[in-house]
Amino acid sequence: MERVDGAWHIVLRDIMVILAAASVVVFMLVAVLVLWQLYRLAVELRRDAQPVLGAVRDTVETVRGTAHFVSRSAVPPAVTGVGLGLGALRVIQQLGGFYRGLRATGMDGRTAVDAGEGGDGAPRDGGAG
Repeated sequence: MERVDGAWHIVLRDIMVILAAASVVVFMLVAVLVLWQLYRLAVELRRDAQPVLGAVRDTVETVRGTAHFVSRSAVPPAVTGVGLGLGALRVIQQLGGFYRGLRATGMDGRTAVDAGEGGDGAPRDGGAG
């Protein structure tokens, strides 16, 4: 057998170059397949998204119409009712304060303290204490 001095590393280098070129070719084929699949996915999503976007648009229009109807039909009567209720409550509070004021001053216009009574209408001790 003939011995080849130093030729083995040249053969190994050639094998490595061939393997590197083959791996680059395989990588490029995989990259092209991935890009093709992404393109098909984008086309399918665009085709399927159109009906969904149309349904969303219809829903938004329905909600807009409902909000418009409620703001025109339900809100003004509710605001009026709440306003009337609060106004009636304020009138009742004022009448209650007026009545308490009449009770505290008595019929002759003097207050309970001026008449010699305590705040509860009972006679006071007359200053002895």
